[in-house]
Amino acid sequence: MECKELLDKIVSAYNGILQENLVGIYVHGSLAFGCFRWEKSDVDFLTVVRQEPSLEQKVQLVKT
Repeated sequence: MECKELLDKIVSAYNGILQENLVGIYVHGSLAFGCFRWEKSDVDFLTVVRQEPSLEQKVQLVKT
């Protein structure tokens, strides 16, 4: 799986869960700084919301 494909899946899932509460999803860490290596890096991202998600939404986000 490519990074873009993985990020597209994350964006789609988070959009479906958070809907209008979602402000944006931003890559962070090695991927953002151009030193990402699929073999040893993880994909870091920050999610910004308008209001704190409900407990149910948090559980859905973790399961995604």
